[in-house]
Amino acid sequence: MGKALEHFDFLRGSHGVRLYRFEPDDEKEARDILTRYSDHAISYHDALCAAAMKRLGILRIFTFDSDFAVMGFEVFPGPAG
Repeated sequence: MGKALEHFDFLRGSHGVRLYRFEPDDEKEARDILTRYSDHAISYHDALCAAAMKRLGILRIFTFDSDFAVMGFEVFPGPAG
């Protein structure tokens, strides 16, 4: 079995990794986030992820992207540089 298939099986298997899908309301919330933080260069993808995270009650994120701190998330380890 190739490495890609091993990784796929790991992510889709019973190893405790949960996968969530975006919902239509997440897109509406992402637009609201982009409007609310229009003075920052937040990408649509980051806003969409933030909307889904808020819906799911996920308030902490592992990232080096300062935009998530701007949007009110607890960021670990924090922005690089």
